[in-house]
Amino acid sequence: SLNNKYGCNVPLVLMNSFNTHDDTLK
Repeated sequence: SLNNKYGCNVPLVLMNSFNTHDDTLK
């Protein structure tokens, strides 16, 4: 699973993708 692969990095990656997506929308 993703959790096993990336561990605690998964939420960070998701947050980063959401943040960059917000920046592109503005």
